[in-house]
Parts: sequence; structure tokens; C-alpha cells
Amino acid sequence: YVPASVWNFKKQQFPEKPLYTSEEQDLQQPYPPNVRLACHPNFLWEEWCKYNNQDKSTHCSITKWEPGDVGIDCLILERYEQHEPRKNQNSSFVYDIQIFVDKKQRHEIWERVSPASMKFEDMPYSTDMHLKEAFRQKIMIPNDIFPP
Repeated sequence: YVPASVWNFKKQQFPEKPLYTSEEQDLQQPYPPNVRLACHPNFLWEEWCKYNNQDKSTHCSITKWEPGDVGIDCLILERYEQHEPRKNQNSSFVYDIQIFVDKKQRHEIWERVSPASMKFEDMPYSTDMHLKEAFRQKIMIPNDIFPP
């Protein structure tokens, strides 16, 4: 068991290491079953592109994750190496991603997305408190504290 926070820490500490595409995950290096890759719901690519004078045809994005933000399911389709990372970006890779908009019924494909727009999230009921071997302690409340 490795929580999503560890994967996010690795992603942040080692930006030179690429995230795996869905094909790579299928063939050799899957992420653990208790985590999923999520993309930020508010892609701020248009403002960021304007600020950096980038062409709007490429979905360049930079977002800031706030505590409590929940991402949208996404898959990495393709990875591209950048020889000169864009301003405010410490990774040398950008990704083409597929975002599942509503319960995997409808999807969109975004190109050249920054890894800052992605994070790992724990799958529901997969955190350590849900493990069978998690420590449990009976709550001992004396009966005499309750009125008759």
C-alpha cells in the first residue's frame, strides 16, 4: 500500500521523471490499484497562454491545486519532451490527455498539458484507515455518563 500523497511527493521532487502513459501502464509499469490520476477541473490554459504569448491551439495549462480540490478522471495518451520548459514549469514533459467529463460517457482530448494540472488521488475506500489490518480500538464510554 502506497498512498497518493507519496506519488504526488515523488512527482514534485523528481520533475525530470515522466508520468506513465496508459500504454506504458498496461505493458510494464502500472500505478498501484489504490491510486488514480486526476486532472484539475479548471484548466487555466487560455489565461496562461495569453500571459506567455502562446498559440491557443496548444492547450498549455498551469494550475494550482488547493486542498480539497477533487480532480476529473484522466488518462495520459502521449508524452512529449520539451527541450526548453515553458515559464513557470519545472517539468521537461507535456502530455496529451483524455478527460472523462461525465462518468466516462463523454470524453475530451487535451493536448500539451502540463503535469502541474495532474495529481494522484486515492481511490474511494482505499486509504489506510480502510485496510483490514488497520488498528481498531473499542470506544469505552461508561454508562453512568448518560441520564436515566
